[in-house]
Amino acid sequence: MEIEDMFESWVDTFRRYRRERFPVRVFALVAAVLTLAAFVKGIPHDWFEILLSWMASVFLLFQFRVWDDLGDRNHDAAHHPDRVLSRCHRVSAFYLLLAFIGLSNWIVCYCSVTRRFLFFWSAPPHPFGIRTSTERCAAALRDGMCCC
Repeated sequence: MEIEDMFESWVDTFRRYRRERFPVRVFALVAAVLTLAAFVKGIPHDWFEILLSWMASVFLLFQFRVWDDLGDRNHDAAHHPDRVLSRCHRVSAFYLLLAFIGLSNWIVCYCSVTRRFLFFWSAPPHPFGIRTSTERCAAALRDGMCCC
């Protein structure tokens, strides 16, 4: 029973932290703007690529927010004692959360890069013969030549 209470308190603490320090409607919009900025130079190939880019933006923003709040914890305890992290006695849970977010960032970025490389590996040629450096490298690898 004690373990369940402890787990629920961590979940409640994370929920309160997310509501207070990472409002979804604000940061989802910032992540959407970052995602659009990432595709300024080129058109995304499909919705999955847009989704991966948006997820990476959200996770990175959340990771930076947690890093910043953990770094300012002593200052916040003195000047903003009402914040969730200032009142939290088990900060180790937030370090575990940070590790989980970092792993999630790595997985999403890896999937995005791998998918993009695989797309260029099997992509048909551009209708106007324009090829990016990534496409030239993939074509050279496909043809057995070194692109270095």
